[in-house]
Amino acid sequence: MTRRLTVVISLVVFAAVTVSTVLVLLTGATRARATTELEASRTATQLARRVSTAATRGRVPAVCNLGPLTEAFRVESVGCVTITADGRVEPLAATGDGPIEALPDRLAPAQLRRLADGRTVTGGLARRVWALAPADADRPGRPEELAVVVVRRVENPLSALGIRWLAISAVLTVGAGVLAAWWLGRRLSAPLRRATAATHQLAGGRLDVRLPVDEHAPPGDELVDLSRSINALGESLQRSRGLEQRFLLSVSHDLRTPLTSIRGYADALADGTLTDVAKGASIIQRESVRLERLVRDLLDLAKLDARSFRFDPQPVDLTSVAGGLVDALAHDAADRGVALILADAPGPDDAVAVIADPDRLAQVVANLVENALKFAASQVVLDSRIDPDDERFGLLRVSDDGPGIAAEDLPHVFERLYVSTRVPARREAGSGLGLAIVKELVEAMGGRVAALPAVPTGTCFAVRLPRSAPSGGPAAPVSPPAAPPPRR
Repeated sequence: MTRRLTVVISLVVFAAVTVSTVLVLLTGATRARATTELEASRTATQLARRVSTAATRGRVPAVCNLGPLTEAFRVESVGCVTITADGRVEPLAATGDGPIEALPDRLAPAQLRRLADGRTVTGGLARRVWALAPADADRPGRPEELAVVVVRRVENPLSALGIRWLAISAVLTVGAGVLAAWWLGRRLSAPLRRATAATHQLAGGRLDVRLPVDEHAPPGDELVDLSRSINALGESLQRSRGLEQRFLLSVSHDLRTPLTSIRGYADALADGTLTDVAKGASIIQRESVRLERLVRDLLDLAKLDARSFRFDPQPVDLTSVAGGLVDALAHDAADRGVALILADAPGPDDAVAVIADPDRLAQVVANLVENALKFAASQVVLDSRIDPDDERFGLLRVSDDGPGIAAEDLPHVFERLYVSTRVPARREAGSGLGLAIVKELVEAMGGRVAALPAVPTGTCFAVRLPRSAPSGGPAAPVSPPAAPPPRR
């Protein structure tokens, strides 16, 4: 990058210096020529007055001997010419070959008209400028017109010495531009080189690599933002690796524990050493259900990641779903010594219609209730209503009176690999994936889920889903997607 940046900036500087030099030379030459034409025109006009005065007295040949005036007026040559009616120029008296070489043989019609109007005509050839000023008095019978011609050499202030110094300054400017481009390229590419090295180290497994960040850099600095992004990526990868390791340990433990129990009781049954066969069969059945639940959760997450879950969004009554889950899980809650309560809706109409897949919504509520039953001390409360903060959504809350979740853990409880820093006492172990599945399913149906501290103790999980249109009313402004979004 440094080499390319140096070449590009050097070319830009060289082009700018070249264009500037050419413009200076052209401007200097143009202004020098215009100044020379103006001075020649003034000199010719001044001399034409003298010749015109002498011509009225019949002393044209004598007065046209203007050679001695060349040095006084600092001109190359000066003299008189006659202009015929058809525009031919014939020298009458001149000093040197300047006027003859510089003047054209014939004037253009426009130049003839300008002379006839008593105005000066100018022109040039190469580095010489000539000026014709009419000097003829009223002489009847003479078809020719008398004029004074002055020839001056164009003196460009940018002489050979000036051009030489201009070239030297141009070379110095280009050299300074090359050095500045090289320095700037090194300065700009250094953070990129460090970023490249850091990403290679991250890809190689060194997740503790971090880039220095200038905290005093102005906002909007792309290189500083790049360094912050790479540091955030490294922190995220490092955290994900730690969470993955803990997750694998947790899943391995969750798989090994029921398998060990099943194998032990199966061996005891096979050996005939188990006296209480019914108890052994019950334990094997319970552990098998636990294994089945873990495998099912893992498969559900895999389907959500692969976007192979199918959704059939339709109007669903949140209150009816909550009531059905209360009836279905009431016996299980009673066995745990927990009261499962469906709170009364605050409004006269108990129905809270939302757009959701009925089966997936029931799975969401079941996962939340089962999670609450593991931690609840005495009761789990379900209530549904229209979201008071946003009436476009229906709100379902599942609250328990357990020990609650630490404030620093609340934002992470829905991460599939997250393990709380302070694990509260729970009634039984689980797969640890239920809340992650809840989050994926709710977001796939166009909703939001959050974990909040309950009052006075415990945890409250709030699910918000877009409401359906009331009967005969307009369509709901929020619609769920047909498939779950890709993992971020």
